[in-house]
Amino acid sequence: MQEEPTLRPFDVIRAQVPLAGLRVADVGCGDGAVTRQLARAGAKSVVGVECSSEQLLRARSEAAADANPSFVTGVAEQLPLTSGSADLVVFVDSLHHVPVAAQTEALREVHRVLVPGGRAIVIEPLARGDYHEMLALVHDETEVRAHAQAAVATSVADGLFDRIATFEFLRRSSYSSYEEFHAGVVRVNPHRLERARAVDRAWREAFERVGRPSQRGWTFFSSSRVDVLRRPVVGDGEAADDLPIRSGLDIA
Repeated sequence: MQEEPTLRPFDVIRAQVPLAGLRVADVGCGDGAVTRQLARAGAKSVVGVECSSEQLLRARSEAAADANPSFVTGVAEQLPLTSGSADLVVFVDSLHHVPVAAQTEALREVHRVLVPGGRAIVIEPLARGDYHEMLALVHDETEVRAHAQAAVATSVADGLFDRIATFEFLRRSSYSSYEEFHAGVVRVNPHRLERARAVDRAWREAFERVGRPSQRGWTFFSSSRVDVLRRPVVGDGEAADDLPIRSGLDIA
């Protein structure tokens, strides 16, 4: 049976906005994997914002050979970036990690940092499917993910952004072993460690039940939602530097 095609978050971003020459901020950049991809795609500058010192250390180490990306300590609800300094802001699996009470403020910060006509792309995992159920054994993110979606909707309703597009896509995650998967989950959220240890046997069994054996080791599939937002331009006309938007998911 033929598998449904999958995409990486970076594929989705570059399919929506031409990256060449843009000033980009990657909020909640983690280990900087997407940040580096954005830099290599021709963005003028890329800054990754991350609150975890461990993740920042990994990001800077991995990006040592790349001159373009830079990384700063900060939180989404108080971005350490100048107003109007970005043409594009991205959240990749990070908005739901912002405290629920601060998610709306985080999007207000994105509005501040963007130039008029600039874009924000919010990619959020959906709380459904076997992969989500497996993760929920250690940390159930159903509620915080729902709040993140609601925060995006509120920012549009309040006039902070125009919603240009919204759609879902399928993602593939591969791990060489349960140990690699376990370490990756705990690294993103260290507070999960105690729970992960408590349910280790059940979690390992779920990993082997849900995962598909593959050349990489084990492969999992999950769904994510994308919201492409635009900071409105004052007045009826478009700004001269307003970014074009691509339709669909045509991957160059």
